[in-house]
Amino acid sequence: PDTDLNTHVADVVNLLDYERLSDAVLVGHSYAGVVVTGVADRRPERLAAVVYLDTGPLPDGLAIVDVQAPQQREQQRRDVDERGDGWRWPVPDRATLEPGTYGSVSGLDDDHFRLFAERATPQPYATFTSPLRLTHDRPPGVRRVAIFAAAGGMTVAALRDLIAQGDPRAALFADPDWELHELRTGHWAMFSAPEAISEGGSATITVTASDPAGGSSAGTSAGTCAACSTPDAAARWPSSARCRTRCSPSPSSCRRTAA
Repeated sequence: PDTDLNTHVADVVNLLDYERLSDAVLVGHSYAGVVVTGVADRRPERLAAVVYLDTGPLPDGLAIVDVQAPQQREQQRRDVDERGDGWRWPVPDRATLEPGTYGSVSGLDDDHFRLFAERATPQPYATFTSPLRLTHDRPPGVRRVAIFAAAGGMTVAALRDLIAQGDPRAALFADPDWELHELRTGHWAMFSAPEAISEGGSATITVTASDPAGGSSAGTSAGTCAACSTPDAAARWPSSARCRTRCSPSPSSCRRTAA
């Protein structure tokens, strides 16, 4: 019952410290977007980038429950009280997930739902109710990347519209340093589009990347590998510290940078 958001943040911070990691890329999906926000705030010097997979950061002092839709918050609280002994959030069943209560299920099939039922475990509810504590407005020196699951969810174009309208829900993405992308799949992209998000995968990562002028491309931003100077069309992608040509067998020797 005592495990909360601070526990999860501390676990990742300790891993970075104990393993003496540097230039690490943290990827947070859904709830874990808040975890990686806290970690990036505490250990920015150990990170190259933080990637938000169909999620986003929270400002200092807010908890997940503060930004949940009322239906989602009420459903979760009811499940905790009725099936989680008052402190655990039980794994949602298929009937709960399919309407999109906790994100679009576009791209999921029977096997994916079977994995949910077989392998997912309850989560301490305090992780949703404990507020995030930050000391920086943004993690200094850390690239920030957001990848939205656009099939039934937020798109880059819709987010830009919200920013232009001054919608407070989009305010945290208004800073010009954000790299905004989208995948044409649902919220559970690690199941429905694993090749597109896996580091070092053999498949080409295809995203829709917004340019600074507000247009978009198909993930073909020109760039060069800082180690070997090889042109790399995916050089802006943060999930791997290597180009996909000459340096790919030796990722530790190569860091990709945008041209």
